[in-house]
Amino acid sequence: MRLLITGILVALLTACSAIGLRPEPPELPLLPLDGGPGPGVVKQRMTLVSAQRQLDFISVVRLQPEALSGVVLLPSGQSLLSYRFDGSGIQVTSALSSDLPVRDFVAMLQFGLWPEHTLKNYYATRKGWTFDSQSPGQRTLSWQGTPVLQKLSADGYFEIRQLQAGYVVRVENLKQ
Repeated sequence: MRLLITGILVALLTACSAIGLRPEPPELPLLPLDGGPGPGVVKQRMTLVSAQRQLDFISVVRLQPEALSGVVLLPSGQSLLSYRFDGSGIQVTSALSSDLPVRDFVAMLQFGLWPEHTLKNYYATRKGWTFDSQSPGQRTLSWQGTPVLQKLSADGYFEIRQLQAGYVVRVENLKQ
């Protein structure tokens, strides 16, 4: 079962990112920890949707001044992986393959959770990256004028669209 889920995740994200003719943007930037939403624990139900598959999982994230750490679980409660980002690197412990795109997952999570002013200030200093907030519930990150990430949100729910790779991560905040 674990091997099947790993294979599906890796194949899905690899295939999605191979589509398209434009030059690929560099890796999604990881944001500094000091600009985050503040200390706390965030529990979320997540659904990864692509043209081929839909995968559901639970994410529990601990936000601390010195690190962002989390665990990703199957809906049954089985642990898929845990990670820790200390501001300089990511350490991953996985029950599955080490090829999972944890770095992209953390970057997308930060794009979804970090306050708008932090994102504006950070991306203003990154050559080629542009951050735009069209309304309180919508934000877009572009690389050289081409949208890469888009966040659309409503009360207790948001989704992040990885426009270059062609998949969506739907996120529902769970009660603490």
